[in-house]
Amino acid sequence: AVDGHLLQPRLRSASRASEAAPRAPQPSTQQLTQLAIYSAVPFIGFGFADNLIMILAGDMIDSTIGIALGLTTLAAAGLGNLISDVAGPRP
Repeated sequence: AVDGHLLQPRLRSASRASEAAPRAPQPSTQQLTQLAIYSAVPFIGFGFADNLIMILAGDMIDSTIGIALGLTTLAAAGLGNLISDVAGPRP
């Protein structure tokens, strides 16, 4: 265990160092908007691909294995989701 009395001087010196460090300027609204769009595009692409795989796999399961095993459409959709999660795109 770390003794709190030994740690306090280090914390104080680190606090003083961070107060003395120069601050970065605040980003503009345009920069924040560009960052939001840049960050959102991969998630939209991932969501589209993930849902496409899930729908196609669920439909294939429903029309083949689902009929043979008597699975409900919801069970086939759940298995399609499982396939999409395991074999789908990685973020």
